[in-house]
Amino acid sequence: MRDFTNHNWEKIPINEYFVERPHLMLGHLQLTGRMYRDNEPTLAGDGRVLGDALVTAIPALPAGIYRAQRVTLAEPTTEQTMPAPDFVKPNAYCTHDGMVCIREENVLHPLNDLPSETRSRIRGMIQVRDAVRGCLRSQIDGSPEEQVVEARQHLNHAYDRFVARFGPVNLRANQRAFDGDPDLPLLLSLENYNDEAKRAAKATIFHERTVHHRQPVESVGAPKEALLVSLNERGCLDLDHMAGLLNKPMEEFLPDCKGLIFLNPQTNQWETDDQYLSGNVREKLAVADAAAVTDPRFLENVEALKSVQPADLSATEIDVRLGASWLPPEDVKQFTHELLNIPSGVEIGHIHALGTWHVNANWEAKGAA
Repeated sequence: MRDFTNHNWEKIPINEYFVERPHLMLGHLQLTGRMYRDNEPTLAGDGRVLGDALVTAIPALPAGIYRAQRVTLAEPTTEQTMPAPDFVKPNAYCTHDGMVCIREENVLHPLNDLPSETRSRIRGMIQVRDAVRGCLRSQIDGSPEEQVVEARQHLNHAYDRFVARFGPVNLRANQRAFDGDPDLPLLLSLENYNDEAKRAAKATIFHERTVHHRQPVESVGAPKEALLVSLNERGCLDLDHMAGLLNKPMEEFLPDCKGLIFLNPQTNQWETDDQYLSGNVREKLAVADAAAVTDPRFLENVEALKSVQPADLSATEIDVRLGASWLPPEDVKQFTHELLNIPSGVEIGHIHALGTWHVNANWEAKGAA
């Protein structure tokens, strides 16, 4: 960089090339630019037509100094890929047409450049992985016990063959070979491994069931049992399911459920005692009282709700904190107006799901604050 003195006698630091060749600048260099800061060097027009100025300047440029760069393109390499089957997880190893492959995106890439020993380790671990998957699947899908035992034997054979050649799955060399496969943690869990002694003991799955197939309950002897089964299997009170378990119509077992379930007069739905006798029990009592006037069935509800009514608090026992989630936004708005001694100007909003409050105030309210 060198200083260039323009026609206004201003010293401007610019590239040395233009200091020595001011005729190649198509205008007057001035400190009038304002792109990033004030007084930046900029080239202002000198009255010439830009096209004419270019015609004059271009012949003065040095000739023969540009050389086009020759780029040699490498021959494209073609890699054989195959569509990935759905059962192969992303980034998982598998075998396809005798080749060890890995799934990337939705295709299988053959791993032809692996050392032969590493490739053999991966093949063996694939066999163990597929065997333990089959063993677990047989325990989950309700297969007959004979098939569960057969799948467990197949897992033992696959594991024993691998360990006889490559050692325990938890050995560093085996882990490195299968690194990145999403089922590597599953394979490592097959052994109770002692890292110091380099010895491994087979986990429980090699000897017995680890997943027990749950059999649905088909019948029970008491209404309370039927209620528990309904809640456990259906997640709700299902009277039709209870009737099927007891092999009785609802009218016969409902009296035995007294105190355990209640008919809600607001929704006309049956609810468990812990559901009905909780929440806003004061409001529920008022509704049940009104319903019992015309329907004696709800007298039971009234008595149960009376037993769970909370004691009234005195004024000194009530502590209301501003921002409590149960406060109505309108009450907070009124309180704010009275606190600031203004008739309006504050809007209060509350998002119950997020537990957040929003306050917007006009200029008058902000001034009062």
